[in-house]
Amino acid sequence: MPEEKHPLSFVIEGSDYLLDWFGKGIESRLRLQDILPCHISFTIGDSGADYKKYGNIKLLTMENIKEQLLKYGNNFDTFMEAIGRHYVEAQLWTDKYITEEYLIK
Repeated sequence: MPEEKHPLSFVIEGSDYLLDWFGKGIESRLRLQDILPCHISFTIGDSGADYKKYGNIKLLTMENIKEQLLKYGNNFDTFMEAIGRHYVEAQLWTDKYITEEYLIK
């Protein structure tokens, strides 16, 4: 169950596409294996843009994203190329994982 009303958004494996848009700022790196599945969801691409364009968002669970990756031999780059999107967004529904040890400046 989400602990926050609005999630913190991240991208899996980073995104050169987003770096071109926003530049490089403070970076946080979290390991998915350290996050409880109930604290995270995913969208293929930008959840906000998808909502504006389609009026809804298809959230994926940790299990869903693992199943998708398995189809491509757990190769994230192959997966991204196959789906034709720039990034996978992760929505973190608690801030308990955001500590100094995860910040990279």
